[in-house]
Amino acid sequence: MINFDYLAGLMDADGHFTWSGGKYMAPDIGVTNTSQSLMLALTDFLGGSASPQRATCSDGCLDEAAHIHRRTDIWKWHLTGYRAVLVCRELAPRMVIKGAHAADLARQYDLHLVEMEGPARRSHHMVKEQKWWAARFGGA
Repeated sequence: MINFDYLAGLMDADGHFTWSGGKYMAPDIGVTNTSQSLMLALTDFLGGSASPQRATCSDGCLDEAAHIHRRTDIWKWHLTGYRAVLVCRELAPRMVIKGAHAADLARQYDLHLVEMEGPARRSHHMVKEQKWWAARFGGA
């Protein structure tokens, strides 16, 4: 079963903390891994989406000279928006290596909230996410 301690270790090893989008920037966290079942478990735990990033090579791919051979599929789980900020706040004190990255993403979100436009700034969206979080984990 996925929990925040497990996720903290996973994010320390295979995770990223960044901003995504063009006109409407949003916090984005994610994990890249070869386990489809792990990516789907993360989706069940926190939402977000899981998708294949690179498919396994076909049988004849070794004949292609300028080609990197992949023996297994690579999957990515990612979560954007205010829920990603809530996760960063939960993970930062549990992380060993990338805790500062998680804390910094949440801090940047708070600092730039006034400047943001679109869905990231809508207070009703934030209230909806806080209610989901409280129902799921017992507090924001």
